[in-house]
Amino acid sequence: TIYYTYLRPTSCHAFHNLFLTADDNNRTIAVATRVTPNTNCLELTTDNEVTESFDFKVLYDQVYRFHVWKGKDQEGNDIYETIEVPVVTD
Repeated sequence: TIYYTYLRPTSCHAFHNLFLTADDNNRTIAVATRVTPNTNCLELTTDNEVTESFDFKVLYDQVYRFHVWKGKDQEGNDIYETIEVPVVTD
């Protein structure tokens, strides 16, 4: 099981789904939220972290690279954090 945490910027944001693509031992991950239109949306500065999880099945005996989408930079380019996870066999 892999746990991840994301931030809800307002009270109108809620989890929609987890975007996940696979290419050999590389995984690209991004959280998709939905926004409920509401004039009473509150900006969340505390209690805005949400932790979810998903099950992960190991298919390869080599290092897995998770490319986690972090947002966009000032030019609008996607920003990813790469996390390498070694596979340990018995």
